[in-house]
Amino acid sequence: MTFRLALFFAAWYGSGSVEVVPADCPEGTCEDDSVLMQMGELHKRMSMDEKMAISNIIEKAFSHITGSGTYLKSWSNRSGPYHEIEKAFEKVDGLGEYFAHDIKEDATWQKCTSINWTKVATLNTVEGKLELPSVKAMLQELELEKCWCPSDVCNDDTCKAVRAAIDVATLLANSEYDPVFANYSVTSWGYYPSWVIGSVMGLDYSLPLPLLVNLKFPKGVIGYAVCDLLRVILTQSADQMSTGTCSYVASLAALTRHAPAKIIKVATRLFWTGMITPSLGLPCEGILHQQPGLVPFKTSTGYAPDFYSSAEGGQCFGNAGDCKMGAGRPQQNIGLTFSWTQSLISIWMKQNYGFCAPNAVRAGIVYPGQSRADAAEATRNQGGWYNSMVWECKNLLDIHEDSSCHLVMNPEVCPLGVENAGTCFKKWEMEPAFELQQDIFQDKIIKYRSEAFEKGILGYTAQQHYVVPKLLEEFAAPEHKILLDYVNFLLQLSSETQISFLQLNEIGGPPYPSFREEELKKVCKAKINMLIIDATVLQIAFSNPEIIYQLRVQGLPAFGNYGLPAKSYGCNHAVYLESCDEQANKYRIWTWGTTVELTKEILLGYPTTQRFPDAPGSHVPAWNTGALCAAVVADKITLN
Repeated sequence: MTFRLALFFAAWYGSGSVEVVPADCPEGTCEDDSVLMQMGELHKRMSMDEKMAISNIIEKAFSHITGSGTYLKSWSNRSGPYHEIEKAFEKVDGLGEYFAHDIKEDATWQKCTSINWTKVATLNTVEGKLELPSVKAMLQELELEKCWCPSDVCNDDTCKAVRAAIDVATLLANSEYDPVFANYSVTSWGYYPSWVIGSVMGLDYSLPLPLLVNLKFPKGVIGYAVCDLLRVILTQSADQMSTGTCSYVASLAALTRHAPAKIIKVATRLFWTGMITPSLGLPCEGILHQQPGLVPFKTSTGYAPDFYSSAEGGQCFGNAGDCKMGAGRPQQNIGLTFSWTQSLISIWMKQNYGFCAPNAVRAGIVYPGQSRADAAEATRNQGGWYNSMVWECKNLLDIHEDSSCHLVMNPEVCPLGVENAGTCFKKWEMEPAFELQQDIFQDKIIKYRSEAFEKGILGYTAQQHYVVPKLLEEFAAPEHKILLDYVNFLLQLSSETQISFLQLNEIGGPPYPSFREEELKKVCKAKINMLIIDATVLQIAFSNPEIIYQLRVQGLPAFGNYGLPAKSYGCNHAVYLESCDEQANKYRIWTWGTTVELTKEILLGYPTTQRFPDAPGSHVPAWNTGALCAAVVADKITLN
């Protein structure tokens, strides 16, 4: 372990074309960590071929890892009786009881800037680097010393992945390539800079926001980036902060829970190449230039960084729960979490529109003093829905052609009747992005239906014969491929069900809670389950746990009790269902970088007459006073 980690630190900051002059300051007392750095050749702008070359290097580094990995925190119990019990049960093939693990809420940016990366670079001996108190404490806290043999867990796939991430970082640190997402690891929020001094030029908080610096030496943030990557995954603390990116963070949380080894590999690939998977391809280049870690934010005592001052406070663009939980923290995350969410939003919109927006990004950042119009533009695509979450599942969780990813919903919410619930679910899974539907698709349908009415063509069937040929012609251009595919999908669905194309188009995914015990049981049996929920009950759980306790004791739902509204105003949040204990009536939900337990009564509520739209052909209302609208589930993880 010692030798390998020493090589790791030395390769990052002590070799190649960069020479460092040691700063004369003891650990923890440096007021001016000025370290001169002489740059070699300017870093290269990578072509797609070069990015694929790096991807192949990462593939090779992780090729020996076949499993999904387990939790580091569980390893403290893997001695003595634990091994004997494991041996005794090794032939038990059933699912058994879920083994509960602690999830640690972690301010990753704060932890990873408690290390003076410049000091790490200036220490010339192996012993000096490893004995640096902050580095040693970090290794011990994450129990990483157990990942090197001899150790009873050193051959676990999570440990293999940790070592592989370090190996490939060491290899690439000495290559001609720079990490593509280096800008997301540039931050001024912590005690120390996240970079080796000399890597960044032009930091000046007297300038208008958003601040941008010249990242002259992108490899200078490798230390922080790997620290962030490992901490987010191993502590399972991905946090959306004050953004509305919950649906995209939920998939990251699910993977850190069920496949830490896989996500370490994928996160390494994302940092170095800009790709989550080769099949998804690259996000739009505009997001790569963002430096969210330089956006100042208000804390309980002032601003971070502490030398920034302004009367302008940051805006929150999530739901009320997001804003409450994000108070005193950055407006958006950095490192792995934000590169993950920004990439997925960018790729989702790129695939929908067929191109990247010229001179703009569809996934921006927010900052204090920003106009509401600019902020709305930057955050307009943060929210996910049934369509994007199923897309996400099929591209990140179970990515095989016969993917097990699908929606779980109460069939009574289908406006076409329970017998056509499968048709409704398929339609909602396949819908294009909301922005695309609103800006282009629905406008065209309205235009051509208007023309049909003008000509005296009435009714769904007759108007369909007029509208569809127009749409097929309208969307023939390559950039409208997803809309053309969607027209053909609805036509096929119409042919199979004998329901009009236009009628199918009008079926919108319901936003009100409707989950019953049947749906909850299905979700609990799935390997991966992401819930669409009303964040109100989560906010109550965090801010008023005594209310949740009373609801548990009395077996009551949240809505309609303790002064809360009689029913939900609608689902507005995506979470990951970590565990279900039906007997104890405990359902642990991951959200905002931590977990909370709710009861079945809070999740499901009682039936109510709330209807949107009316549940046709059914005397039993679909809606209830619970908090769950739907779930996206998968039976396996095939991400690689």
